[in-house]
Amino acid sequence: MKKGQAWQDPSLDGTREGKIESLKATVTTPAGTFNDCLQVKITEKYSRTPPPGSHAQTPRSQFISEKTYWYAQRVGLVKIVSSKEQIFCHRTETVSETVTELVSFKRK
Repeated sequence: MKKGQAWQDPSLDGTREGKIESLKATVTTPAGTFNDCLQVKITEKYSRTPPPGSHAQTPRSQFISEKTYWYAQRVGLVKIVSSKEQIFCHRTETVSETVTELVSFKRK
């Protein structure tokens, strides 16, 4: 693994791209500060159309979902930040944003 390494996974209605953002990230959670973390960002772009048979007059909407993961050595996943945006009629709107963090842990 190295910083900047990227990959793509095409799907039926969009794309999924991953990228190693850092091998030495520092992240703070309620469980403490973790150094030298692996930081990975996954970006999904996909489109949705109204279901067949619906009378909706809405055009196709595009969604962008980004998730960033931090993995600490000898601990594992310590934090996830995810956001979802909708692009509709050339206007971008944040639909949701979520932060999930490690609260505590015990070393064996």
